[in-house]
Amino acid sequence: FPEALIEFQTAIDMNPEYGEAWYSRANTLKELGRLAEAEQSYFKARTLMPDSWRADLMLGLMYLTRMERPVDAVAAIRSSVAKVEIPGTPFFSSRPYLMLAGALDETGDEKGCREMLQKAARYPETREEALLHLREMDAESGKK
Repeated sequence: FPEALIEFQTAIDMNPEYGEAWYSRANTLKELGRLAEAEQSYFKARTLMPDSWRADLMLGLMYLTRMERPVDAVAAIRSSVAKVEIPGTPFFSSRPYLMLAGALDETGDEKGCREMLQKAARYPETREEALLHLREMDAESGKK
């Protein structure tokens, strides 16, 4: 990872507007445990990338899994969802719906979680996983 970080920084030095380099730098910094720096690089990446929903998504996942900031995770992933819902979004993915469902579940928002799982279930990419989580939630609510 340290060598990759040097390469991404070189790309940024050559072209500071290259969003993909900022995004890759952020991912590498995250893996190195340099989370505050990764956060700043994700912020920069999402201002420069045409498919900036990816930077929002990864930022949200970092907040959720590495920084114990579920409220910030929800905000970042909501931004990702809003961007993928714009018609013509580059490299559309339904993963943000699934990830937002997980973040909402983490904050105790069961209704919001279900809504996102239902959206995720509309797409082949995330259908199976979303339906599985919905069944698990239904089974849990049946036990209560």
